[in-house]
Amino acid sequence: MANLFQISDEFLNLIYQAEENEGEVSQELADQIKLSEENLIEKAGNYIGVIKMKEGEIETAKKEIERLQKFIKREERTVEWLKNNLKFAVKEFDLKEVGNNKLSTRKSSSVLVEDVETLPSEFVKETTKTTKSADKKAIKEAIQEGKNIEGCSIVTKETLKIS
Repeated sequence: MANLFQISDEFLNLIYQAEENEGEVSQELADQIKLSEENLIEKAGNYIGVIKMKEGEIETAKKEIERLQKFIKREERTVEWLKNNLKFAVKEFDLKEVGNNKLSTRKSSSVLVEDVETLPSEFVKETTKTTKSADKKAIKEAIQEGKNIEGCSIVTKETLKIS
């Protein structure tokens, strides 16, 4: 079966033929136009169905991602809680081995900085992450005021809303 663009093109060609015949439409041409229009409507309906299905799948995937992110955080908290309980048991009861698993604790240290702003400068490391992005609002205003900005233009877009 033809795609939407081919059907649209065929329909428009039939309309042009009718116009070229100064509005006189033979029964055969009328039947072709009606059939082409029905094909166009059917194909457009199919497109709408696929669009809605894909939008539903996207929404379902987003919800699943959110659910999985919550699941991961919950499981990480559970693992941390279990590790803390096991560490307590290892230290309190001198537990060294469970089955094939050997248990021990080790000391480690890290630095806790409460406020970087209060540190002496020799202890401050400055890092800069610079990202460039176009100020589209300012560019649009400038173009609308008649300024020519190389590589920029205002593009009018049309979006489809399916209710």
